[in-house]
Amino acid sequence: MTAYPLLPRARRLCLSLFTLAAAAPAQSWAWNRVFPTAHPTGRQSPRLCPDVLPGELLLFGGIDNTTFPTVIYGDSWRWDGANWIMLTPPFAPMARYAQAMVHDPVRQRVVLFGGSPTNGGTGLNDTWEWDGASWMQQTPVASPGPRFAHAMTYDVARQVCVVFGGQSGVVRSSDIWEYDGVTWVSRSTPSSPPVRASHSMAYDVARQVTVVFGGYGGTSPGFLGDTWEWDGANWGLRAATSAIGNQVLTAMAYDAGLQRVVLSGGPPNAPQCDSWQWDGVSWTRFVMTTALAGRSGHAMAYDAARQCLVLFGGALAYDETWIAPTLGGVVASTAAYGAGCGAPALSIQDVPGTHPVIGTTYAAEVLNAPTGLAFMAWGLSAAFLGSLPLPMALAPFGVQGCFLHQSADLNLMAPCVGTGATTARHDLGVPLFVGLSGVRIYLQAWAPSPGFNPAGLITSNGLALTLGSY
Repeated sequence: MTAYPLLPRARRLCLSLFTLAAAAPAQSWAWNRVFPTAHPTGRQSPRLCPDVLPGELLLFGGIDNTTFPTVIYGDSWRWDGANWIMLTPPFAPMARYAQAMVHDPVRQRVVLFGGSPTNGGTGLNDTWEWDGASWMQQTPVASPGPRFAHAMTYDVARQVCVVFGGQSGVVRSSDIWEYDGVTWVSRSTPSSPPVRASHSMAYDVARQVTVVFGGYGGTSPGFLGDTWEWDGANWGLRAATSAIGNQVLTAMAYDAGLQRVVLSGGPPNAPQCDSWQWDGVSWTRFVMTTALAGRSGHAMAYDAARQCLVLFGGALAYDETWIAPTLGGVVASTAAYGAGCGAPALSIQDVPGTHPVIGTTYAAEVLNAPTGLAFMAWGLSAAFLGSLPLPMALAPFGVQGCFLHQSADLNLMAPCVGTGATTARHDLGVPLFVGLSGVRIYLQAWAPSPGFNPAGLITSNGLALTLGSY
């Protein structure tokens, strides 16, 4: 089905949209739960990172130990900004949890290493790469030892994947390895953080260092709350303690908009899951207008196209998806207004499960089209057509009993696709441009209706679309 692009080729219309985008409203920093029509089953310790495809994220694996027997997942899911899509690649890693996974933007691959295929904690040391369509197991000459609950990030400056720590069985490690797409190389350092597992790690692009926080230590002191940085040659202890306290199974990602590493964590019995940012010296807690319940073992990644953090899952086997637009964002929404004409009246509404999120396709359904044929008009205003106020009666044009509810300055007769005897559908492709967040577009359908009025046409209600980043 053809999705009609929202941005016309005409320069004037592009300028209009960019002007509106510049004035789009912003929201304060908050976690917002979204409700996609499909989503992965609830789980702990999956991994989430940017996908090879622009504007999308990839999730793999995880464990649900709230059931008997325990379920360990080996499924791959793609987040497109509005919905989760279950993928069916021809090849895939075996089911596992607590693996490590990052996006290599230079080679355009997602790299996965290790994890545990059993609830008892046996580690793996296989390396897999995702090309956007399938997983492929790699055969590097050297590899880190088997492990799970380790952490991995991508060093943008040196163009390598960096793995640190983890455990296999009850033995935890503090070794650091780097992968260049060909083989793994063990790095020897004069000093290093203590052994740990279930820690968080992310690369600070602005400061060109890898940041590590917390995790399980050895038998003593147990939970850790220290912050270390790796610059590609040496480790440095930046904070032995912090206001975060000692935590494990937190999630960490670099927010390119804030130019800060962001950490999300809080045990399942905590009243909320706090969020913190690291400036290279100390952790500062975000003051959130809304927060999510305490959880651990969740997955979090930064959606650069929509300038927001995306969080999924965690204990206790949550299946929730949360979005945090750290620089302010707009919730995609629709609202019907006005009334249609006809007997019964022509009307338009959302196709269930679609939202006008940037980088996705929104769909509107047309109901009560007498011949099944319908067209869609788009406008930038529901208040004026030039200098004429809206709604405007169409009786002077032979369309008695009907009204124009939008300005039709973007498109007057975009065709709809018939879906039934009196129904049709119109798909609207929203460009992947964060500046469109907050732009409002108005839709109205019209359809042939022989004999209803001299013009033989009827019009629908209006539908106001607020384009959003989530």
